[in-house]
Amino acid sequence: MNENPSARSADDINLDSRCIDFLRCMLIVFVVIIHTNLVADTPCSDSVYAQGYDIIGNLLWLCNPLFFAISGYLFFYSVDFSGKVYAGKMKRRFHTLLVPYLLWNTIYLLLFSAVYQFAPSVIGTHVVPIQEMGPVDFLRNYFCVYGDSVFGEPIDGPLWFIRDLMILSILAPVLYALIRIHRLTFLLFIGLYLWYPFQMVGSLVFFAIGCYLSIWHIQPFVLSRKWGRIAVVAFLLCTCLNVCLSLQGVWFLALFLVQQVTGMIMLVFGVQCLLRRYPNALPQTLNHSLFIVFALHAIIARFLTKAAAAYLVAHQTDPLYYPIVHLANATISFSCCVLAYLIIYKISPTSCRLLGARI
Repeated sequence: MNENPSARSADDINLDSRCIDFLRCMLIVFVVIIHTNLVADTPCSDSVYAQGYDIIGNLLWLCNPLFFAISGYLFFYSVDFSGKVYAGKMKRRFHTLLVPYLLWNTIYLLLFSAVYQFAPSVIGTHVVPIQEMGPVDFLRNYFCVYGDSVFGEPIDGPLWFIRDLMILSILAPVLYALIRIHRLTFLLFIGLYLWYPFQMVGSLVFFAIGCYLSIWHIQPFVLSRKWGRIAVVAFLLCTCLNVCLSLQGVWFLALFLVQQVTGMIMLVFGVQCLLRRYPNALPQTLNHSLFIVFALHAIIARFLTKAAAAYLVAHQTDPLYYPIVHLANATISFSCCVLAYLIIYKISPTSCRLLGARI
């Protein structure tokens, strides 16, 4: 479990790499499913659909912590960290994170401003049209146009993850110094999570968990193979307790943290089992298009969800049909984004790369 990455076989390292790629794709699918749910836009809070979505949400919402943990793990993976290494990583992240982040938020800003001229109710009150913007309004579109704090969501809502990831990448040397002090420093991050359970803190804690594993050469894929089955049982138990008990405060947070950690191990274990049986389970087109799916799906999902909710409510449709509509919206949203990637790539591979495609 504490072996150095260089001591592992080429086949094991290749499996780990394919596992990370598949996890990225699967977690993007989870994000799209979350953003196409019908619970918020329909009066179905007491329906079987809403209750079922609430339970399945325990699995879907693992996307955020696992994304951050993977990012932290890869930041320090198989390198002797130094100022030169850090500078190289930040240079790459300028091209792979910051440039696509600014471009996509600018695209959304222009698109929302155009739509506002014809259907302002579709956009809502958060976004101010370009012609009415002051300097602060303009900057807020790129950082926190949605929400009441500096860590709200930018105009392209899902990209809050990229914003937080860029901040954490800048702080990586500080995390490295803290983690290298002692193997027990992970307790510091757990304590921080239990004491101050806000979004950015959660992002920091799970990014730091990934950093910790990489810095101390703890192999998460070896760990998941050893403890995967136990993690499945532990995750299901935590989910049942979360549903059945009304825990508050630190006890709720402690249970929630255990649920998320065991859930992440469970997902890694499941993907490993799948890829051993089906080594080519992930088409390269999906792998290359993930950033574009992540950045573009929100507006498509919003339109489909609003339209579907309006139709379902107007026709008083039985909520039993809601899961079908939900999955159809998620499938259409994901497919449209992949199609957009293929079209952009056909026209201009350079533009596709600037928008975040892994080509």
